[in-house]
Formats: sequence, C-alpha cells, structure tokens
Amino acid sequence: MARKSQSQRTQEARELLVAYRAAGFGEGEWAVKFLTSMISQMDRSRYPSKRQRERIDAMVTEGIPTPKGDIKLLEKMDAAVTYWTATNDREWECSVLTDMRGRVFNDWNLSGKQVKLLDRIIKRHED
Repeated sequence: MARKSQSQRTQEARELLVAYRAAGFGEGEWAVKFLTSMISQMDRSRYPSKRQRERIDAMVTEGIPTPKGDIKLLEKMDAAVTYWTATNDREWECSVLTDMRGRVFNDWNLSGKQVKLLDRIIKRHED
C-alpha cells in the first residue's frame, strides 16, 4: 500500500468524522472520540503512532458501519433526540436515548427495564 501524507490522512479522517456525525453517531461513540482526538493531534503537528495510523486507515477503508439492530427504532430514537435538542427540552430523555442508541445499533440485548423505559420515551415523543 502506498504511503499517505499527513495532510491526506488528516483530510480523510475529517471526512469520515463528518460522515459519522451525519449518520447519527454521537460524541460518546468510541469511533467519534478516536477520530476527534487524532484530528486534534494532527492539527497540533503531532503525528499518530503506527497503530493509530493503521486504525485510521482501516476505519476509512471500512466506512460507516451499518446498523445490526432495529433500524425503525433507531430512526424513532434519532427523531426524538433531534426534536428535543432543537427545542432545548427533555435533556434527560435525550441523554438516555443517546446512551441506548449504541446498544440498539449493535443489536445488544436490553434488559426488561431498559425496553420499558425506551418504549415510554419513544411514546412520549410521539404524543
């Protein structure tokens, strides 16, 4: 594989970060935090280590991950967070939905209490 310049790798990381945010990944997601940290580091003229460069390149090659969980539920969750964030309302509900989004995205099992809470919050948004 050809070597990449620092400016090319930085630009690719910036584009990938924009794509992650457009896809609904929050600031708490590992990939977003990693890319933000690496971009900040490269902006300060500190080049990432070999493993960090390899991880950035692998993430660029893979692109945005596809959801393994319920896509309709993810859309409802994103709509609720977007609506409540725009109106500066229901901060707690937004944080719960943002936290649970990763679990639903990865199709991890939710406890009974989590399912009930998620249903109540989604219903509250729909009402």
